Amino acid sequence: MFDDNKDYLSRLNKARKKRNQRFDPRYAVLLLGAFLLVGIVIVGTQALKKPVSGKAAASPAEARAGAPGDPSQGAAEQTLSPEEEAAQKEALEKQAVIDSYVNLGIVQVSGYLNIREAPSTEGKIIGKLSGDGACEILGTEGDWSHITSGGVEGYISNQYLLTGAEAKLKAGELIAKRAIVTTDNLNIRQEPVLDPGNVIGQALLGERYVVVGQEEGWVQIEEGWISSDYAEVSFALNEGRKLDMKLWPLTSTAIWLFLR
Repeated sequence: MFDDNKDYLSRLNKARKKRNQRFDPRYAVLLLGAFLLVGIVIVGTQALKKPVSGKAAASPAEARAGAPGDPSQGAAEQTLSPEEEAAQKEALEKQAVIDSYVNLGIVQVSGYLNIREAPSTEGKIIGKLSGDGACEILGTEGDWSHITSGGVEGYISNQYLLTGAEAKLKAGELIAKRAIVTTDNLNIRQEPVLDPGNVIGQALLGERYVVVGQEEGWVQIEEGWISSDYAEVSFALNEGRKLDMKLWPLTSTAIWLFLR
């Protein structure tokens, strides 16, 4: 009887060992779940790394090239045509003209405005400023502005003067390439030839003329030709002129301008 019990216990222990050595299916389910979870995490991480637009992520070198202010940024795209470069240069030069005035004034008359020695209609006329001419305003005295323009310093009536933002806006429309005379009594010639017979007038020091054309040694203006040796060509506004009785005959129009 005792032996039978011993055999029974021995068989029971062996059965338990075999059962314990078998792979529990529940472990397989747990392992499968773990693999799925790891896969979901990996796929999600990769999706976050992709650009929103769907394009491939830029390499570090490309990212640096695309950074604002980087000299290498879009070199090909930033290349300007000769026409664009010329237009950009012209715009900068014109802005420099406006910026050269501390307190810009632009004259608005149909003819000429007198520059007087004193702030009064009784003041001696020492120069003239044409319509759309520019000046530097040095100060104001009642109805008069103390100005300097084209080397002439005096007074003009405030009634005919644009100032501030209006003057700057108007100046942007008036800037042109002009020949600024650098000597006194410069001959204006009918043709670009040194011939005493083709002199048709004279230009005074500081006077400014719109440039029509240029050729070697000469500048063509609306009135004729002047030597490029005695004129500086640049973008500029028109400015005042000294009064010269020898060059300004007393026609009826001139007399009217004197009295203005």
